[in-house]
Amino acid sequence: MSGIKKLAKQTLTYGVSNILSRSVNLLLTPLYTYFLADASEYGEVSVFFVFTAFLFVFFTLGMETAFFNFAKKQENSRASFSNAFYALLAFSLFWFPVGFYFSTDLAHMAEFPERSLVVKMLVLILFFDAMAALPFALLRQQNKAINYVKIKIASTVFNVIMNLVLIAGLFFLHKVVPLPFNPQDYFIEFIFLSNVLSSLFALLVLVPYFKPFLGPWDPAQMFKMLRYSLPLVLVGFAGMINETLDRVLLKYLLAEDIANSEVGIYNAFYKISLVVTLFIQSFRYAAEPFFFGKSEDQDAKLVYAKVMDYFVWICGFIVMLTIVFSPLLSKLIIRKEVYFEGGRGMSVVPILLLANLFLGVYYNLSIWYKITQKTMVGGWVSLFGALLTIGFNLLWIPTLGFVGSAWATLVAYFAMTILSFILGSIYYPVPYSKWKLFFNFSFLTLVTCWIHFMPPPMVWVVLTAFLYLIFFAIIERPDKNPKFARFFLRNDKN
Repeated sequence: MSGIKKLAKQTLTYGVSNILSRSVNLLLTPLYTYFLADASEYGEVSVFFVFTAFLFVFFTLGMETAFFNFAKKQENSRASFSNAFYALLAFSLFWFPVGFYFSTDLAHMAEFPERSLVVKMLVLILFFDAMAALPFALLRQQNKAINYVKIKIASTVFNVIMNLVLIAGLFFLHKVVPLPFNPQDYFIEFIFLSNVLSSLFALLVLVPYFKPFLGPWDPAQMFKMLRYSLPLVLVGFAGMINETLDRVLLKYLLAEDIANSEVGIYNAFYKISLVVTLFIQSFRYAAEPFFFGKSEDQDAKLVYAKVMDYFVWICGFIVMLTIVFSPLLSKLIIRKEVYFEGGRGMSVVPILLLANLFLGVYYNLSIWYKITQKTMVGGWVSLFGALLTIGFNLLWIPTLGFVGSAWATLVAYFAMTILSFILGSIYYPVPYSKWKLFFNFSFLTLVTCWIHFMPPPMVWVVLTAFLYLIFFAIIERPDKNPKFARFFLRNDKN
């Protein structure tokens, strides 16, 4: 199982990057919630970032996964990278001027008619990020995790510095030396300008790493890669619907006088659940090239099953710890009491944490359609989840507000996990330890409902978290307690 140790090491490396980047980025949440006029302006920023996330999936064409698939053998890396990069460049150069030309119309469509400049900056961000996506994937495929980490952290720090300079710096400078304009009128524009500059910074730093991999263009291979990757755009769009559409629907389904404020509050508390997302994202960065590289080995399925075991236990413990420390985290991240009124914001945290756990399991399971070349089937699974997200948001937002959005996210991810597990057992059966998974999901679901509906004293939650960790140690070391562990390991062939 040396491969698993390598995966763990890579996950830890990417985890350090994500934790440091997110920790630095978390400085922006108190900055925005303090300097922006109210929660509605923060909600406006959140909606624009949602649009960016959706469009980023479109701009990257699923080419990262296609690159990993076609570059399984080291000698194919250069040709696969070149053709994927040229495809993204051509596509981005086509849409870049279109976005600029129609920026005013797009701003009106989003119901922010005064923000056409923001739309132009979003187009720039999308262009730079799309062109940087494949070079970052190359670093992952080449196992250059340290270089990846350095560039990501440098870009994040640069972004935070620009935000501090353009928002806090100009704000206080204006009080000392009056400027010809009021910086407070342009804080939203400054937020996106900072992102433009940091995205450009990352792309420029990446040039020396990917330039040697640019080779001749092979139209036949490019179209073969596109046939594989285009269904992944559907997967990505559906994923963005599940992750971000709730904030857009909140804006348009709630009363106009509270919509932006509700989006702002929900988005602020959503960030606490990102503690789990950090681990999942770190795991994905390491696991995707690892899974593809392992796919032709005889013990591949056994390794995938064991990886799932460790993933669920570790992610489950992170969920428990985050629930324990969420009151402290929320006070550190969110700087205005208006966000805490009624306690509704805190109530969604355990729901979103459990939802993200299911999302992580779904990412693990999704290897079956990527390896078997059935990306279109994977697209239909994601579309199924997206339809559930839309339907339950439409049903619950009018009565439950953003709490309904949190429950809709959980239902969608749970359903996608079950469906993907069933289809995977048909197309690419992996001997997962079913009783371990069943215990984990049942236990964490009960704890989430317990904390959400009947909040216990914190000491009980802490005790429950550590009992969960002890149980993990017993189950994963059956030689120390074989009778106790035998029931959970009856289906464990790995």
